[in-house]
Amino acid sequence: MPLTEVDDKPVVGRSADVARRELDDQQLMAVVRAEYQECVQAAALYERLGRPGDAAAVQAEATILMQYLVA
Repeated sequence: MPLTEVDDKPVVGRSADVARRELDDQQLMAVVRAEYQECVQAAALYERLGRPGDAAAVQAEATILMQYLVA
């Protein structure tokens, strides 16, 4: 089958077929808070494992998330 025929076919039976859930502000902030806490914990673990580069990368993500939590 030529690639152009594949591109024209609808995607069926994939996760994109699931309706998206709408989050209110409180739920969204809970997600951001959980992601922040996960980043902080991961950064601490990377530090303990002697992986400062990975710790710094995850800590940078936590810093960005924190900006949304204090706003």
